[in-house]
Amino acid sequence: RQGIAHRPPRGQAQSRHHLCPVEVGPDGIELFALAQLGKPYVWGATGPDSYDCSGLTQASYAADGISIGRTTFEQAADGVAVDWESQPLQAGDLVFMADGDGQPLGHVGMALDATHWIAAPYTGTVVRYDPIDWNVLDGFGRVEG
Repeated sequence: RQGIAHRPPRGQAQSRHHLCPVEVGPDGIELFALAQLGKPYVWGATGPDSYDCSGLTQASYAADGISIGRTTFEQAADGVAVDWESQPLQAGDLVFMADGDGQPLGHVGMALDATHWIAAPYTGTVVRYDPIDWNVLDGFGRVEG
């Protein structure tokens, strides 16, 4: 899989909905994503009223003038691998997860810090802020703008 660093050791993180206490800088990518909190997940949606996972990340990068692919697979190829052992995870890094069936690259969101991300998870949920779930993590990618 090009563009992402692969799964670190499994941890204990639980995926739960949280209000976002993370402070983010003036980067339009994260600010745009945070402004979408609470909007419904709709498969294939690219905004502005609803999003799927890759639609949210694509729209967030576009808000900062950066073009990335539409799908999770395309976005994995757009980024450069982030080696979490030597490089700290940064706000705006793409976070790739396996899907509910364990298939790799089934889901994408965006890091807000080294342990939390924002994502549009699945049908019946909303764009939300959660701890990164290390149990289903596929890897991280950094898009250079």
